[in-house]
Amino acid sequence: MTNSRMQQFARDIVAAGLAAPDDLKGCTREEIEVLQQKFDLTLPATYIEWLTIMGRGAGRFLRGSDAFFPALLELREGAEELLGENGGRFSLPQDAFVFLMHQGYQFLYFQTLRNDPDPPVTHYLEGNAPSESWTHLSDYFEQVLLDHIRISEELNKLK
Repeated sequence: MTNSRMQQFARDIVAAGLAAPDDLKGCTREEIEVLQQKFDLTLPATYIEWLTIMGRGAGRFLRGSDAFFPALLELREGAEELLGENGGRFSLPQDAFVFLMHQGYQFLYFQTLRNDPDPPVTHYLEGNAPSESWTHLSDYFEQVLLDHIRISEELNKLK
């Protein structure tokens, strides 16, 4: 996702009624640098663009999940805790960046050493083996938006 595509994605979130323009709150360069330094990695371009535009908040988009700064600083630790509680059959790769945790029983991450600007996303659901569920990070974001729109349309039909 280029910057203009991520900006379009942000407009799509607003158009879908999931956020007002003022609800989209980006991270500062310093906050992005804090993330990279804390985890000793370089974040991919697509994710940096996401953080710059809506890394601190995106209205109702991803509500109920920990996916925004400053919670991002603690997600890897939470993911490792969850893995430990589930017998430690799997451990996070050193270059994994956990960018979302949902309700303490599942999380998403991408690996950074691939130097892929739009990396694949791996999903871990409590009790299951991790699986690469999206070919690109941008695919994940777009799928969540489409799911929000579909659910909203279905709910409107019930009214």
